Amino acid sequence: MVFNPLNQSEIWLDFCNLTDINPWDPSISKFIKPEKDHMLNCIPKLFEHSKLINGQLFLYSNGTFKNDVEMGCEMRCLFVKDSWHLYYGSWITVKNGTKPECDVIEIQCEKEGTLYHRFWHAQVYRKSPIPPKPKPPEKYDVHIFLIDCVGQTQFIRSLPKTVHMLRENYDSIPFHHLNKVGLNSHPNGFGLLIGKMIEHIPRSPFSKGHTAQYSTATEACYTPLDDEQYIAFRYQDDGYVTMLTEDWPGGALNYPDCYGFYKPHVNHSMKPFHIHSEEQGLDANQLKGILYNDTCHEPHTYLCDYLKSFLKAYPDKPKFSITWIITLAHNPDPNSLSSTDDYFYQFFNDTRKDFENSFLFVMSDHGSRFGTMRETLMGEIEDNNPALFLSVPKPLRQNANLMQQLRTNSKELITHFDIYATLNELVQVSYFSFRKGIGKFFILTFFFEMA
Repeated sequence: MVFNPLNQSEIWLDFCNLTDINPWDPSISKFIKPEKDHMLNCIPKLFEHSKLINGQLFLYSNGTFKNDVEMGCEMRCLFVKDSWHLYYGSWITVKNGTKPECDVIEIQCEKEGTLYHRFWHAQVYRKSPIPPKPKPPEKYDVHIFLIDCVGQTQFIRSLPKTVHMLRENYDSIPFHHLNKVGLNSHPNGFGLLIGKMIEHIPRSPFSKGHTAQYSTATEACYTPLDDEQYIAFRYQDDGYVTMLTEDWPGGALNYPDCYGFYKPHVNHSMKPFHIHSEEQGLDANQLKGILYNDTCHEPHTYLCDYLKSFLKAYPDKPKFSITWIITLAHNPDPNSLSSTDDYFYQFFNDTRKDFENSFLFVMSDHGSRFGTMRETLMGEIEDNNPALFLSVPKPLRQNANLMQQLRTNSKELITHFDIYATLNELVQVSYFSFRKGIGKFFILTFFFEMA
C-alpha cells in the first residue's frame, strides 16, 4: 500500500501510545558511568585579585601590594547593544568598595605596564534602591531554568539528588511526554519563547501536516525579532522585570548566524559576559583559563549566581527570567550532567525561599543529539523527549484540584507550544486568581483539562 499525501482522510496512525520509559533501561547500562563534581578537588592556578560582593568591588593583593591604589586596577561596564554586539563604558579607577552601576563588568590591573589580572564579573544592578519594607508583588514570579540537550529520563538518571530536591521541597511535577518540535535549540527555542513554528511538517502516514508561520527556516533566521511575540515582551508589558542569561555568545533564537534582536530585549542580560570574550579575540583555551579551569569555576555557576542576584534584587516587583545553560550537557558524553548533581541540589536548596512565589519550569529544549548512545533506540527516545518539571507557588500547592489537574496533564503529550501558551496565560495570574474553590476560572493550558 502506498501513502497518498493528497488524500486528506488517509492517515495510517493518528495517535501515540504513551508509555513510561525506564531511565536505567538495560540497553544503555554500558553507557552509564556517573561522574563526580569536576570542581570538587580543584586548586586554582590563577589568583583572583578582584571579587564583586553585594554590589561592591574588592581588591586582593596576595601580599604583593601595600594597598588597593598601588594595585593599579580599573574597570568598565559592558552593555548589550543587540543579539551579537555590545558597547563599552569608560574605564574608571577601582578601589575597595567601588560600586559598578551595571550588570557586567570587566576589570584589569597593571603593574609597570604589564597586565597581571583580568576578569569579568556579573551582578543584577538595580538602579532604584530596594524599599526599606518592600511590599510583595500581587503577581507570581515565573522562571524558566533550562539545561540544553537533556532528555527527561537522562535528567532523572543524571541528577537524582536534584530531582529529590525538586519533588520533595518544591512539589515539582514531572511532565513525562514533552516532545521536541525541531532538530535543535533554534526551532525549539522559537516554539518555547515565540510560539511559532519555523519549519513545515509535511503530510505523512503519521501526520496531517502543519504549515509553519514562516515560509522557510531561512526567513525566520533573517527576520529581526524586535516586533515578534517574544514571551519576555509580554511580561514586560504587564509590569514584570525580565532577565535572560546564557553561557555562550550566541543564543537559541539567533543560532547559528541569525539576526536575533536589534536592541536589548530584556531588562537584565548577562550576554556581554560571553560576547566580550569573542570580541577580544580570546581563544577557547584562554577563556577557559581566565574564567573557568584555572580559577575553579564552571560556566553554569556564573549563570546560577546571576539568577540568584536577580531573585534578590526585586523583592517588590514581579519577575520573569530565562536561564539557558548550554555548554554543560551539549557534548557526546552522556554522563557529563551527572557531575553537577550536588551543585544543583545545593542551588535549589539555597533558593527555596526565593522561588516560593514562583511558577518554576525546570526543563530542556531537546535531548542529547551526540555520541554513541544517541544511536540507540533509548538515545533516540531521549532526544525527542526533553526534560520538564513544573512547580507552582507554595500557596497553590494546597489546592488539591489544581495539583490533581497538573498531575493528570503531566501524562499527556505536549510540546513547547503548550508551554508558550501556558506562559502567556500565567502573565495574567495574580495571587487571587487561584483561590481555593474558583477552579472554574482556570484558563491556563497546563491547569485546564487538555483535549
